[in-house]
Amino acid sequence: MSLKIRKKYIKKLAIKCKFKPRFINDLMFEVKLPTKYFENIKYAAINYISKSFNDDEKILTEAELLKKILRKPSQIKNLTPNGLMAPKIENSLEFNNLIKAYASIIDSLKIEHLIENFHFPANIRIKFPKPNLKNLKRKHPTESMHADTWTGAKPNWCAVHLFLLGDIKKNNIRYAYPPKNFEENWLKPIDSHKKGLVISKKFKIINYTPKKGYLIFADASIIHQSFRKKKSGVRISLDTGIDLKMNNLKSFDNSFINKIDVRKVRKNETVTKEDFLNIGKKTYFHFYKSLNEKNKSKGTFKHPAISKMIRLK
Repeated sequence: MSLKIRKKYIKKLAIKCKFKPRFINDLMFEVKLPTKYFENIKYAAINYISKSFNDDEKILTEAELLKKILRKPSQIKNLTPNGLMAPKIENSLEFNNLIKAYASIIDSLKIEHLIENFHFPANIRIKFPKPNLKNLKRKHPTESMHADTWTGAKPNWCAVHLFLLGDIKKNNIRYAYPPKNFEENWLKPIDSHKKGLVISKKFKIINYTPKKGYLIFADASIIHQSFRKKKSGVRISLDTGIDLKMNNLKSFDNSFINKIDVRKVRKNETVTKEDFLNIGKKTYFHFYKSLNEKNKSKGTFKHPAISKMIRLK
């Protein structure tokens, strides 16, 4: 019954998109971005990552950026073992410009009325040709098949993925579709990806390869993992999500893991759609930690970046 409700709202979201969607299945679709929107966010990402090296070198092209990432990976101080680039003081402006470009895309799709709120901050990830072996031993490596709700996303979550730069054909995300006997309880938070192995084995791999410049929307019941083929290159992508307005969806209630209120943690990483869509106009997010300060999330439920929203006059 819950899958029927989920399919209804994903279909509604797709139909309302101003840019023509293509259904991958009845719980997932993609939207090809007009060139001006994709170019805008692509170069915003290049500027943000370029600033993260903190060496005053200005990088202007995708090729230059990818070469430098492979040449000086240890110089990217805000990169977590999972490939997430945590915004810092030194690149706050560039990150705000990046999210402004993303907000402009969402605004142009004309789907605001279907959204409850936004996850913040959105994640820019760098995935190298080979995974970080230490990361694979952490509690929630993205290389393992997982649901975003396992780390705190709400049941009405809809993942949003955009592949920006690099080798998207061989280094991307693999998705899996839920079985007919799907249970909402499978989406509740868990303290380790290992506890989700029994669940993930029930899902069927989707025959789909993401493409550069396409915005992907996937219901929370679609699980996924970072995926690489042999001889792949570096991949840079944006992954985040929105909470959809989903009436009548009855899902898991318990959000406590080892005495941690996961839902409360995630609430602190949620902003209203009004504040999100007005970033750079009425709102600005300042990040406190410096590039010289190490990330200390340690694979838990909390995002490594710490920010404060400032209202612009």
